Amino acid sequence: MMLDATIQASRLQHAIKVLHRVDDEAIFKIADGKIMSSVANPANTLMVQVEIDAIGKTVGYINAAEPHAVRIDLERLAGIVKRAAAKDTIRIEADDLDTWQITRGVFQRTMRLIDLERLRKYPDWIELSHTVAIKLTGKQFKEIIAEAAAIGNSCITIYATEEVMIIKAISEDIEGDYSTATLPADQYYEMFEAKTACNYSLNYLKDTAADMKATDSVAFRFSADASCEIEYERDGVKIRFMLAPRIEPV
Repeated sequence: MMLDATIQASRLQHAIKVLHRVDDEAIFKIADGKIMSSVANPANTLMVQVEIDAIGKTVGYINAAEPHAVRIDLERLAGIVKRAAAKDTIRIEADDLDTWQITRGVFQRTMRLIDLERLRKYPDWIELSHTVAIKLTGKQFKEIIAEAAAIGNSCITIYATEEVMIIKAISEDIEGDYSTATLPADQYYEMFEAKTACNYSLNYLKDTAADMKATDSVAFRFSADASCEIEYERDGVKIRFMLAPRIEPV
């Protein structure tokens, strides 16, 4: 088997940052011009799925009947690519499933892969049906999370009606302190129920917002007492988060 993949450095750096916020290791699946990975935190409350487009050559283990999985130490891979400029390209080659040869300009590095058998099992990514979906900019999403965090709460509550969506955080320390963000219904692109209310952990939402840019277009989909999905795409990298709800009265 033989792997030969060329990737824009900025794409790989972005993907590694997002994955590494959730876990230290990841399984990468490589085929059909893409590198794909899904990881979950130890509590299985936050999952992230990353899909990276390669450039130039087709990515994949040649003569492989299906995508091959390799286990990657994200800390080590981040250390290898962190000095690359965003415009640099990174080439990954392999003759087997044990070692990657990574080339950046005049620099070459080998990286031993980790035994797949010792990786904890991640839950399967499932496709969910949501009752509300709204589009935000990365700037809006990050500011909503920052405002809620400034109040000093561990979660946010979302109320959605046909006219408006309100995102609220109530201080756990000072009675009467709260923060709200009100988004008009013209930002919805799906609304299947007249009213929906739910809670989500603010700490995990901080992780989803951390690597967004102000100009990113973010899709936020949710239902009452169900996992939400947060998705954005930038320069050949598609990011999808799935976050379990906090089950408490709303």
